[in-house]
Amino acid sequence: SLEKVLQLKGTQIKQHAMPLLKKMMDHQYGWIFHAPVDPEALGLPDYFDIIKKPMDLGTIKKRLDSSVYKFLSEFAADVSLTFNNATMYNAKETEVHKIAKILLRQFETDYTTLTRRLAQDQESAVKNGEACMLCGESQRNFELPNYYCNGASCNGARIRRSVNYYHSASNQHHWCVPCYNQLKDNEPIYMLDGTHINKSELKREKHNKSSEEPWVACDDCGGWIHQICALFNGRTNSQTRKYFCPRCVVKRRKETGKENVINALDATDLAKTPYTTFLEERLNLMLEDLYVRLGREQSIPVSQVAKCPPMCIRMVSNMEKQHVVRERFLKRYGGADGKGYPEEFPVRSKCIVLFQKIDGVDVVLFAMYVYEYGMRCPEPNRGRVYISYLDSVHYLQPRQYRTEVYHEILASYLEWVRVRGFHTAHIWACPPLKGDDYIFYAHPENQKTPRDERLRQWYQTMILRAKQRGHVHSVSNLYDEFFTGPDADMKKLPYFDGDYWVGEAENIIKDHEEEGTDPKDGKGKKGKRNKGSKSKKALRSTGPAPTEDANKDACLEKLGNTIQHMKDAFIVVHLREPEYRQKLDAKWRRGKERAEARKRGVAYPSSDEDILDLLDDEKRLAANAAEKAAKEAKAAKLEEKDAKGGAKAADAPRIKADPDAPAKAGAAETKSAAAATASAKPAEV
Repeated sequence: SLEKVLQLKGTQIKQHAMPLLKKMMDHQYGWIFHAPVDPEALGLPDYFDIIKKPMDLGTIKKRLDSSVYKFLSEFAADVSLTFNNATMYNAKETEVHKIAKILLRQFETDYTTLTRRLAQDQESAVKNGEACMLCGESQRNFELPNYYCNGASCNGARIRRSVNYYHSASNQHHWCVPCYNQLKDNEPIYMLDGTHINKSELKREKHNKSSEEPWVACDDCGGWIHQICALFNGRTNSQTRKYFCPRCVVKRRKETGKENVINALDATDLAKTPYTTFLEERLNLMLEDLYVRLGREQSIPVSQVAKCPPMCIRMVSNMEKQHVVRERFLKRYGGADGKGYPEEFPVRSKCIVLFQKIDGVDVVLFAMYVYEYGMRCPEPNRGRVYISYLDSVHYLQPRQYRTEVYHEILASYLEWVRVRGFHTAHIWACPPLKGDDYIFYAHPENQKTPRDERLRQWYQTMILRAKQRGHVHSVSNLYDEFFTGPDADMKKLPYFDGDYWVGEAENIIKDHEEEGTDPKDGKGKKGKRNKGSKSKKALRSTGPAPTEDANKDACLEKLGNTIQHMKDAFIVVHLREPEYRQKLDAKWRRGKERAEARKRGVAYPSSDEDILDLLDDEKRLAANAAEKAAKEAKAAKLEEKDAKGGAKAADAPRIKADPDAPAKAGAAETKSAAAATASAKPAEV
């Protein structure tokens, strides 16, 4: 809304509201309303039957002192509630009823005078260019950003505010003072992205600097506005183009009758990909079926069911990267003979976002970062995907569809990567700590962060949806997969950038080195106690100390003990049956042997397709898989429509949402996905 609303900070609300409150409390009979009503002491057994929301002036004073009120109108609503409760419960002829009426009229008069004066002051400031014409505030400061220490000891711990720290010239890497002091002057600092920095290049700063939100002037009316209020992108704005503020845009729309009067681009103008097209089509199918189901449950026509404003999914980042194995881990488990742990893993990093058009503006509601380790990647990462980060803000409309929408995006992503040939997906279900932001810079103050158990259940419900459609073979966890059994080996652990165990293993190896203990044989001197790592995704348990068994890898054992009690947070989703991966590995080995034989000029029997040739065609195969899946989904939809016929077509959903009938759930989607998988079989390798 472009209507002006009095924007006051907590201290300003208290400054203007407290005199009004004091005047009422100091009234001759104001003491009646100072404290909450005690029905038991006053002999009012039916009080809470009549008054559903009790309120009193003493409670309002406490809320003002605690800066609970975000708007002045909230304070006024509580004052009115106090006196309206009194007039509702007490009869007209009683003294309490009459006094409440008098005080309410007095407050309404004083409050109207106050708001009128504040509005005039605000209007004057806007005309003079001293306040934003949209929010009415003179200055907006950004929240201090969260910086995370890149030091080995901290392992990603958040740097506290108002303390000194060190950062690189690009301000992309940061160190707390203790970790900075541990750095050696003559040794380069190697980062995970492959770059290196010298200690002498780091700059010292104090973590207390906040920047002010920049301004922009409208080229039509000349009014000044905060760039964030005006949705103005200063980075991409051209100096030769004119800028029109939201008020002038609305004015032009009314005058011309046209919606797009400034030729602005929107989210749908961003480039489409087969990947995002697939997710978007799946999302729209789910919503159509959801509307039908809700219409049946509520016994209303589908046309009357609350529907989502237009949404679209786009990929905003798609990069090839190299995830470098950390120094200590590589030193212990690497090797030049080709049998040790690889030095790095090639990976494709992708970021998709969900847009919804709300009040004519494209709003980013959901974002997801994924790492896809393709067939060129060495083991143990080959053919795996890692859902690295999810983030959202709770502005999706209607709000009750949030879980359905986000679950569908994730379930469809698992279907997509399965069709492309990936065999396993990994998820770390760990909610952010208070004050942390994963992708979005900030979140609404009233948006809650789920607890560990609830977040894990959220993911499991999504995985169940994908499993009912036939896109998931089985579900396990990292501990049961890699830390149990006689063949447990650190070299078999998939290595994901930012994953918990990666940093924890580095700390365990470091502690063993400082204690003079070889983590491979579990022997050595006793030294300082391991304090564990502190990461932005908090540690849940350090676990018991490892046993002194010379036949066991002490690092593997201690790491396993650490994550055992929180193993359910490390979800492993098998998209294919175990035989598929064995087949994939065998084809990879044969393809590699053929390639090496060709380089030597030696003939090699080729009874199978060369996997390296297939790898060069990976993009084409993925596109074909997406196209085939879309065609099959459309065909299934048409078949179902023909089968229903007539007026009953709108009453039969394509996806059965009843959890007690998994065999029937998502029949149309399962059929189309199975067909797409069969048609894209070369992509399996």
